[in-house]
Amino acid sequence: MRPDNLPPLDLSGAFLRRTSLSGAILKNANFAGADFQNARFVGSDFEGADLTGTNLVGADLTGAKNLTADQLRRAIIDETTRLPTYIDRTVLTLEEHTDVSPAE
Repeated sequence: MRPDNLPPLDLSGAFLRRTSLSGAILKNANFAGADFQNARFVGSDFEGADLTGTNLVGADLTGAKNLTADQLRRAIIDETTRLPTYIDRTVLTLEEHTDVSPAE
C-alpha cells in the first residue's frame, strides 16, 4: 500500500520485464515508455496512470482496477496481454476519427 501523502510513482523508461506489481496502488503513476513485458499487475489500481508507450506485451492485467481503454490505447499491447474482464479488446483496435471540415 502507498500512503496518500507520497508523490506518484515514476517508473518512466524503466526496464522491468517479468516484474510483479500485483495488488499495487499505482494511482497517477508515470510508466511512459517503460518496458513491462510479461509483468503481472493482477488486481493493481491504475487510476490516472500514464501508460503512454508502455510495453505491456504479455502482461497480466486481470482484475486491474480503474484501467481504461484510453490508457491501453496509448500503451503497447498484443493478443498475449491479459486484460480485465470489463475491457473490451475490440474497442482498443478501433481507429478514433475526428470531424475535420474541408479547408475553404
